[in-house]
Amino acid sequence: MILRTRQNGNKNGRQIHKEKTLLVLDWLLEFGFSSYELLARVLESPAAANQSRFFNTLVRDSLVQVFSNVHTAHCRLVHLRRGGVDFLAGCGRDVSRARTRTGWMGYYSTILHDLGVQNCVLNRREQYQQVRYEWHLRWKGNRPDAILYSSEGDYWSALEYERSRKSRLRVFESFLSNWKHIQEKRFAGVVYTFQRKPDMAIYQQQFSEMEWPIPKRGGDKKLRDSGRVLSGERLEKIKKRFVLRFEPFWLTRGEREFEHLALVTTTKN
Repeated sequence: MILRTRQNGNKNGRQIHKEKTLLVLDWLLEFGFSSYELLARVLESPAAANQSRFFNTLVRDSLVQVFSNVHTAHCRLVHLRRGGVDFLAGCGRDVSRARTRTGWMGYYSTILHDLGVQNCVLNRREQYQQVRYEWHLRWKGNRPDAILYSSEGDYWSALEYERSRKSRLRVFESFLSNWKHIQEKRFAGVVYTFQRKPDMAIYQQQFSEMEWPIPKRGGDKKLRDSGRVLSGERLEKIKKRFVLRFEPFWLTRGEREFEHLALVTTTKN
């Protein structure tokens, strides 16, 4: 998807409405769903409340569907309806992988993770001109959460958003999987972003080790240590393609306070 922005110029109300509609529907086509708050940022608006009238017209015209999760009732989430898919098809978009149902999202943690990925993409909107979400990457094996294209440097960069901590071997599996994609020239490097600083510190500690274990999956799909390692100059070369950053995403202020309380409680126990 091209990361389009609002275009300045003399436009009438109908042209402005169509431009905004395309920006929102393109975003939903790429990511499957989003929140009003993030979509307001897509429209370069300071707050979702400023666009409430516009969002209501999309719902009224059956272009998008509002939905909620038992844990996200306080957050307005939307996905495409068939009318929105037809609108995009009429504008020449490839809608072959459009999603019009929410069942594929599964858990609350999946919703928060995917919204966090969208937040990271929006944070890089001025640096990159295109994005491809993980769902659209038809690669074998592990895939990054998204890849972003820079026309200035003519390169793709991968994005990984880590909302929760992985086991030690899964971390190294992720590192080495992305290195394999780099070797296959699918992207030039990868940025790992983190919801919590303690998790980032653990990743940094493992990233800095002088030897990286090479995990393997057996016939039962369980991850095990193969007994082989990466080290020396080759490992140092690999590390140059990775960046680790703290970049949290909070659905609401209440969610932030709840997670902080949970973290404190876990630490005390």
